[in-house]
Amino acid sequence: MFDSTTIIITFASFLAAYINASFATGGFFVILAIITFILPMTTALPLTPALIYTSLIARVGWFWKHTNWPIVWTFCVGAIVGVFLGARTFIYLSEAILALSVGTMMLIITWLPPTGYRPKMKYPYIPVGVIHGFLTTAIGGSAILQMIIMRTTLLKRQVTGTLASCFLAMEAMRVMGYASVGFDYGEHIPVIILASIAGILGTWVGKHSEHLISEKRFKV
Repeated sequence: MFDSTTIIITFASFLAAYINASFATGGFFVILAIITFILPMTTALPLTPALIYTSLIARVGWFWKHTNWPIVWTFCVGAIVGVFLGARTFIYLSEAILALSVGTMMLIITWLPPTGYRPKMKYPYIPVGVIHGFLTTAIGGSAILQMIIMRTTLLKRQVTGTLASCFLAMEAMRVMGYASVGFDYGEHIPVIILASIAGILGTWVGKHSEHLISEKRFKV
């Protein structure tokens, strides 16, 4: 018999994966909002990358040929540094500070108007990776990469595949980062397995409905 927390997390994983496969982004913040409501911040934030990992693998596989790999590789270089620093910042933040940070970040992402900024430096995604990796690891989330990529000339499936590949690498780094500072993933294996299955199913459903969203509507 599964408890209500496990059922909610499993459903959230399906919903997040569906949204990500259909709209390229947004699902992460859905699952983050749900699990931070039912779990302590110090558990929810490290657990999130493990819950969404198989859905990212599925998304990378289905959108592989559309991925912009130069963006992925340069983002990963920066993310290594950002995640390392973020994990070591996370352990010093209290439950209250984490809650305030996540809430503030959610409000900013919800109400911040679309940015017209387009990077002009030679390797812009290295500093983007540092900042995004740090914020996502330290306080649970960031939308810097998403906001910048959505302003590029990449088409919908290219955005979906590129974001999935960037996040697949970054979430692996986050799991290793949180584990290195003492988080025990072994205690959460059952819910990780169920969430992983739900994530694959959600990605499959989203992949088969993403054609319903036009390129014009996608960029709005």
